Amino acid sequence: MNQTATLQVASLRLNMASVVWSLFALFIVLVAMYGILVRQTVFNVVARQQAENKVADLGSATSDLEYQYISAKNAITLDVAYAHGFKDVTNPTFINRTTLGKASSKSVE
Repeated sequence: MNQTATLQVASLRLNMASVVWSLFALFIVLVAMYGILVRQTVFNVVARQQAENKVADLGSATSDLEYQYISAKNAITLDVAYAHGFKDVTNPTFINRTTLGKASSKSVE
């Protein structure tokens, strides 16, 4: 009976050592995963900040272009048009848009 108890204690120590090393390995894996996830989160935050800065820069550039467009549009007057060779229209002609159904029914008739 003493030998059986000794074998059981030895087996229990072996099992406990396996459990401890397994838990230690699991802890190392979890710490590594935590580090990877924190690193990826930092990269995502930096990428988002860069994207927001780029959007702000593009918005500013768009505003500048809109201002230039409005300034150029307001600078056009009749005198400028006449200076570039435009003339007043005496007899305007308008083109009516016909729908596809009307155009095809006229051509059939």
